[in-house]
Amino acid sequence: WQLLLDRELNCSGIMVNRMEPSIGSSAASVSAVKKLAGVDDLLAETIIEIQDDHLLLATRDLDRISDLHSATGSAPLRCVPRLPHLITDVDGLMALQPYLYD
Repeated sequence: WQLLLDRELNCSGIMVNRMEPSIGSSAASVSAVKKLAGVDDLLAETIIEIQDDHLLLATRDLDRISDLHSATGSAPLRCVPRLPHLITDVDGLMALQPYLYD
């Protein structure tokens, strides 16, 4: 950010792409996962480990966004979550619209 300011480059905003989405309070418990058909104990524990990894990533992303916002002052900040597909065409770009505009 400081490099942009030092070079007198105008920045109209910041976009953070591929943020890990938070699942909030909807995290599954081991017992709930074990109740799913075809899920044994090992698979249930693996699913919970992966979920925990995603929770850590989401928390880290939110912390870094907070740091970025503090460092950049009043510059508009837009966050795009990690989507389940790549953006490769106009339809994909249109899917980003809700994240880019109020």
